[in-house]
Amino acid sequence: MNPIFKSKDLGRVVSLSEIEDFNTSDQKLLYEELVEAVRSIDLTVKEIGDLEKRSGIRSDSDWLHRAKKKRRICLEFAAKLNVILGGAEPPKVNYEDAYKKHLRKILFEELGPSLERIEAEAAELARADVGRD
Repeated sequence: MNPIFKSKDLGRVVSLSEIEDFNTSDQKLLYEELVEAVRSIDLTVKEIGDLEKRSGIRSDSDWLHRAKKKRRICLEFAAKLNVILGGAEPPKVNYEDAYKKHLRKILFEELGPSLERIEAEAAELARADVGRD
């Protein structure tokens, strides 16, 4: 599966596999957009978490899942661009993170949209186990 990102700055959807073919100025522009997107997602997730704590109203778990997925994709693009643009090598992934990434990918290929329903149910059960529900 080749991740895609809808770049507002470039005015089009780009895939991870094609960013090597971009000229340097487009690569830098995309990298800056990705870094800003990650910052924005982090800030919004934090604000929603703070609001949830203050109000006691649970946030939309589907939205949070989508935001975290978008953040992971942005980081994947940014890490590749960082290497292309001569930055430091991205940090090595530990075994557990690599395993979880590949397991989720395989499960999604096998189960499709049902995987999100299963994950939501597991998250609900986990919250009940820790006394949040």
